Amino acid sequence: MEHTLLSNEIDQKLIVFESNPDFADNSRGFWEFIINNTDYKTFWIVNDEKVLKQMTNKRIACGLKGSSISNEMVERAQILFSSTFEFSYKKRIEQIHIAAWHGFPLKVIGFFDNAIGDESTFDNLRVITAQTDVIPVTSRFGQVITSGMFATDPRKAFVTGFPRNDLIFHNDGKSILESIIGEKYGESKLLLYMPTMRKGLKKEGAQFDDNIFNYPDYELNKLNKKLSDLNLLLFIKTHFEDDGKNNKPVYSKLDRIVFLDNTLFTDNLITIYHILNAFDLLITDYSSIFVDYLLLNRPIIFSCPDMQDYASDRGFIADDPQYLMPGSIVKNQKELLDLLEHIFREGEDDSSTCRAQLKTIYHRYSDGNSSNRLFNEVTKLMSENNLPDISKREIYNLFNDKNFRLSQYGRKECIAELYYGDVRGFLETQKFQEKYFIYPYELIHEKMTFKCNSDTIHVRFDPNITGGVLLKNFKSWVNDKQFDAYLLINGTQHDNCLLFYDEDPQIIFKLDNINTKKDVCITVEFDCCSLSFLPDDVIKELGTNFNDIKMKEKLLNEELENIKDSKIWKLTHLAIKK
Repeated sequence: MEHTLLSNEIDQKLIVFESNPDFADNSRGFWEFIINNTDYKTFWIVNDEKVLKQMTNKRIACGLKGSSISNEMVERAQILFSSTFEFSYKKRIEQIHIAAWHGFPLKVIGFFDNAIGDESTFDNLRVITAQTDVIPVTSRFGQVITSGMFATDPRKAFVTGFPRNDLIFHNDGKSILESIIGEKYGESKLLLYMPTMRKGLKKEGAQFDDNIFNYPDYELNKLNKKLSDLNLLLFIKTHFEDDGKNNKPVYSKLDRIVFLDNTLFTDNLITIYHILNAFDLLITDYSSIFVDYLLLNRPIIFSCPDMQDYASDRGFIADDPQYLMPGSIVKNQKELLDLLEHIFREGEDDSSTCRAQLKTIYHRYSDGNSSNRLFNEVTKLMSENNLPDISKREIYNLFNDKNFRLSQYGRKECIAELYYGDVRGFLETQKFQEKYFIYPYELIHEKMTFKCNSDTIHVRFDPNITGGVLLKNFKSWVNDKQFDAYLLINGTQHDNCLLFYDEDPQIIFKLDNINTKKDVCITVEFDCCSLSFLPDDVIKELGTNFNDIKMKEKLLNEELENIKDSKIWKLTHLAIKK
């Protein structure tokens, strides 16, 4: 009999992948391992319709982000694998989310990113890292740094290596490069320049339009001539987020410089890791690509004319990042050309010792088996049902005891929503939001006023979108007229208190008897506190049901303590311990 999945049933043999850009990065490396070595089914969530068509032509199961088939697959998958934290908002309790971050952070990211960090960013990080189960890293150092950057439990960071680095060991990069470019490079040495992402930084980006290295002495023709003299070819690949910033026609006129447009990778469904071992030397600035390139034990040049500006704008994980850079640092074109001469004309590799030393910090493993290690770790966690569930926020238990000093800090942010509906019903485009805070053991007074359209016929007030709130002495007015007729959804009423335990609580008003020829003014007023920390004086006002439950609980606890004091209990307990 054929087994059909129910709409909400987990398929234990399904893995859904996502990456940015599409079909790339660590997600791609792990996917190639899965399809070649396991019996798992896979499905890709993609953003680009062109990539979708290419993948479909190759019979790779995929769907556009947000489509019904993609949403269904995300709902059913046992494992959600992303190169970001994309699936964190969709993950169910039964699912496993692997967030294989796209690089080792030499520059600050996450909670330490002072270039883009704000309160909302931090709030989002708290959500997504709580919903993530596994973060693969390359070393113990990476485990400490990554867990700190994302403020997540270090038990979630597994030292397996990056799956994308497996592609370095299992592909003939030069053959693939020559195939997609349509050129043969013979005995020429190939250099790769990959600067980090500059998009969005306060002072970075514009200078890269015509000056790809941002050098004060930049002379493109002089650079091209030096490359020709040394029989070198320089391949330039910028970050995919920086597409469109560079004056690419300028470089197309030169015979020793090749611009690797990001569309070249998507058109051929490959990643930089499929061709990384084609290059004899890497030039970068602060991109994490150098950590991956270390596995090849080849020269690395750090082109950093703006190190001080970058440090003050974005920031690094160390006060002096030079100690973490396994290669020579240049700050202008003359230094770069002199160093290329030193390496390729004189055959000197002065940084080989430094690379060997720093490699032990960045990598525990130097092979092509990272995906296999990650798969084994995840399989073990699944079989043992041993994933650390940090999302329960166990620290909140510290606040349960009123006498415990930390209870005073148990503030909770609430988001109230008011929908004003017309004949079409309640729409997301017709709502207001207002933030407020509730505290343990303390009632806070709130008053909110909202002005709605004249065609409003019903109103829905959600006191807190996640629930867990008590409203006392709730009152409402419609156009200065007190209005007490309302319907409670996901809530209950006891005396003068409204209790909302579950998510999506609602108080619905019907305005059938209200004159709405003019704009409607809705006012709500109430005292509120957290349901997680109900004080005794509030509990007393919740009605006889709560008092009865509290009394029964007290009697049962007294009876249990009496049993524990009995001889038979002590003898039984002693026997069990033995």
